[in-house]
Amino acid sequence: MNRKQIISKEEKIGIIIRTIANNPGLTRDELLAKLQENKLAISLRSLSESIKELKCDYKLLPNNSKLKNGYYLDNIISIPKTDLSILTNALNSFAQHLRDEASIETYKRIVEYAKNHISNEAIHTMIRETNIIESNDIIVKHSKVIDKAISSKMSILVTYKSPRGQETKSTLFPMFKIFYIRAWYVICKLKDLNLFHPYRLDRFININLGNILNKKYKSDYKLATELLSHGWGMSFPDSKMKACEGREYVVIFDKSIAPYIVEGKLRHQNAKLRYLPNGNLEFSIKLSDPWEFCHWIRSFGSLAWFIKPKEIVDIEIKDLKNKVARYN
Repeated sequence: MNRKQIISKEEKIGIIIRTIANNPGLTRDELLAKLQENKLAISLRSLSESIKELKCDYKLLPNNSKLKNGYYLDNIISIPKTDLSILTNALNSFAQHLRDEASIETYKRIVEYAKNHISNEAIHTMIRETNIIESNDIIVKHSKVIDKAISSKMSILVTYKSPRGQETKSTLFPMFKIFYIRAWYVICKLKDLNLFHPYRLDRFININLGNILNKKYKSDYKLATELLSHGWGMSFPDSKMKACEGREYVVIFDKSIAPYIVEGKLRHQNAKLRYLPNGNLEFSIKLSDPWEFCHWIRSFGSLAWFIKPKEIVDIEIKDLKNKVARYN
């Protein structure tokens, strides 16, 4: 017969802290049930007294009269054992597949620290991508400078090389990093200009941490994410004014592939989808820069075609004629 253990006050407090750390969000009654389930001899009154101590003496719980969302350790971030596998799976995806150096270091540190609590089961989530830009020591170094600049909201001094080989020197305010298709990009605001651009991480020749604090980082970050939502891929308007000047592009998808397009209805938050009587699908979207969107449409061959605006229809017809000429 299992008996509930009788322990000292200090040991009891320690068990309560560990239980909350491994099960954040438990209410008082849930916490009591969990402790009793683990054979701790404790009453509701005794638990209430311990909770009061954790609030007032140990300062480990928020000192509120009632915690409706359950108990969370104050100013201490804890990860339940049940969430460790999810966290390490996610970090593994960023670390091994997307070549993110910060994730690699964090992944190794967490695995080493919590190796006794992480199962040895196979990774359950992964990314299949074979065309990712390979990392190197220079990219790792540049990424760390960008991470530091973002966390401190400071500027960076960069030399950037375009795909055509043109080098430019700029002072930028980095907002955030984003992985797209095959490489990491950093979305930046140009100093003294309210303009935002994507920069591919592997195209930086040199990056140094600047000494200018971005006092408008919060509003700049919000605007950058808004502008990104008005574009397609890394082709997005560089300002709010450009976002308002976008044009509507309308495409027809053949009924044979329409279901696959409908499946990705959240592909773009500004897109409008409408089935036509013949089963084809009409896809309309407002963009200021259609370059990447056009390439996406072309990837469907004859199963997708533009009907608006007329200028893009004319461009597509001319391009198709040129392509036919190539085959001849």
